[in-house]
Amino acid sequence: MYLKEMAEYMDIPASNPKRFVSAYDVGMQTKRLLPVYKVLYYGFMGNEDKALYQDPLQQLYEDYHVSEKAQRRITLMLCTKTSVRKV
Repeated sequence: MYLKEMAEYMDIPASNPKRFVSAYDVGMQTKRLLPVYKVLYYGFMGNEDKALYQDPLQQLYEDYHVSEKAQRRITLMLCTKTSVRKV
């Protein structure tokens, strides 16, 4: 759910096809969603790594024209996701 919402904010299609999926289709979808995976992965980093990768994260937001409101929502999702992971 988080992945699809982040993809929407970044204007990247995140479809889940109901048909037979070839390895090529999976590879292409993975390639298309790679920026979203990077944003999601940021939430699982430790504080030291987050500080190191803050600039690349901001660059992704700029490259994909993610609004300030969407960035705040993503930050909230990442905080929720990582707090669930630590339990």
